[in-house]
Amino acid sequence: MSEVAMVPVWTTDWPGRDTRRVSETLAAGDRLRHRMTGWFALCRAERRFDRFAAHFDFLEPLLDEMAARLLDDAAAPVPGTTGATYDRCREVERGLAVVARLFAWYADKYEQRCDGRLGPVLAAADEVVRSCWAEPFAKVGAARPTGPLTFVTPQYGACATIRAAVPRTLKIDAAGIVRELVGMLPVPTVALPDTAAEGGWWLSLVAHEVGHHLEADLDPRLAERTAGVVDPSWSSWSSELFADVFAVLAVGEAAGWAVHELEYTAPAAFFATPVAGTAYPPPAIRLAVIGEAVRRLGTGTWPPAADEMGDWLRAAAADDPAIDTEPVAAHLARAAATVDALLDMRVGERRLGDLIDNRVGWFAPGGRIAEWSGALLKTSSLFPVGLSESARLAVLAGVRAYRTELARDADADALADLHRRLVDAVATAGPDGTLAGEDDLGAAAGPAARRCADRVLRFVRESS
Repeated sequence: MSEVAMVPVWTTDWPGRDTRRVSETLAAGDRLRHRMTGWFALCRAERRFDRFAAHFDFLEPLLDEMAARLLDDAAAPVPGTTGATYDRCREVERGLAVVARLFAWYADKYEQRCDGRLGPVLAAADEVVRSCWAEPFAKVGAARPTGPLTFVTPQYGACATIRAAVPRTLKIDAAGIVRELVGMLPVPTVALPDTAAEGGWWLSLVAHEVGHHLEADLDPRLAERTAGVVDPSWSSWSSELFADVFAVLAVGEAAGWAVHELEYTAPAAFFATPVAGTAYPPPAIRLAVIGEAVRRLGTGTWPPAADEMGDWLRAAAADDPAIDTEPVAAHLARAAATVDALLDMRVGERRLGDLIDNRVGWFAPGGRIAEWSGALLKTSSLFPVGLSESARLAVLAGVRAYRTELARDADADALADLHRRLVDAVATAGPDGTLAGEDDLGAAAGPAARRCADRVLRFVRESS
């Protein structure tokens, strides 16, 4: 048996070693581009994705040009040794992995619409987004950007990823890339809890999360103004309070139901002494603010406003002396003025309280919400379709129907039937249209892709 001559691993004795290594990298990039192109083609052929055409018009060229830019870097001559070529290819392949992860992060969210369990509630959630999204921009005369993409994730509560925020799943190995170079996420998102897949009443959370996006997108200085109109000791809560007040505008007392359900706890925690600098107020303070907004806007009778919450506080303290009533009562006393300041805050030429059109009669006994709630409790529910407010008001009707079912101790089958009727009604309630904005996202994809690809390469070099 002849012996194979062993040579030092750092030599370049293999003929065409550089070329072979570059070819492997180029082939890997071509496979990624082919996979992404095929996925977008399949989605564009599916009617269920029609409303996301504007999203795809940005994402497809963005991701493809990012990959192409990285491959151009791989194909460029590398001066020096074969080792330098290997280093370049390694950097490019790590960059391609970032592109692949970004693609997978979005693809997973869209593909949930094909899931038999998640698809129905997401079709409804998309309509709630549209119902809350377009009107505020029209009211202030601002160009409407692309609306948020909803998806379901195993978490407690809901959250929004606004433009310029990095998805948490990308922070592990690509921190700051999307935020720094794209400047904003191509498609902002709203994450719903997994329980929404069986409980359509959790669609009420969408309004609060859309509120976060509106604070970021209606006016670049709106968050600063919001912090300025609330009491200085509440400034760290200002974004949550803005979103809560907007949610009351959109879905009335359903906003309070969601907060109460998510934050209900033992009395000592419910009436906790507020701590400066936290992102959220204690449950009692937050619900009192929502209750004050509900009263002022005439969109319901629950949750309790500040005075009634004060009664709850005193009753709880009588049973638990550890509850410190004085600081909590002092904060409750600020709730009414805070809501007035928020509702009167100028957004463009309009008040925040005027960004959504409602009629008090809709929420009165025997009004539209009561009628729709009653319909949802029956075997069929026919709502007027084609109205911009229908989806968000149907969510409020659904929460009322759900609370009615709970009050009469309905069984699991009855609640499942209510869920199906609700999500089916909401999904078909709105007018024709998509989540497209008035901005030309497609034109922005190329420059954003080039900047992002350059930053990805710098990232992999800095982190190697």
